[in-house]
Amino acid sequence: MGKMLREQEMNKAGKAEQHLYRSHDDTGNTPTLAEVGITHSMSSRAQKIARVAEAEFEAVLIVSQNVQILRVQYRTARAVAAESSL
Repeated sequence: MGKMLREQEMNKAGKAEQHLYRSHDDTGNTPTLAEVGITHSMSSRAQKIARVAEAEFEAVLIVSQNVQILRVQYRTARAVAAESSL
């Protein structure tokens, strides 16, 4: 979504020109973000995410998964240590 939004040409009203997606009334008018259910904030975030290179994105996901694994291991070790001290 972000890549598509980022690549769209902006018209003078500040709305993305969407050549492939026409309004439901077939007037040829480009729908606004609100008309397609996308908030300005969601559009902005999606475009920022689209700028991240795929390899970098994958690396961040791997690091995030590793952090989650370490958190689980740490909590498990603490729970085992707490039981041992009883």
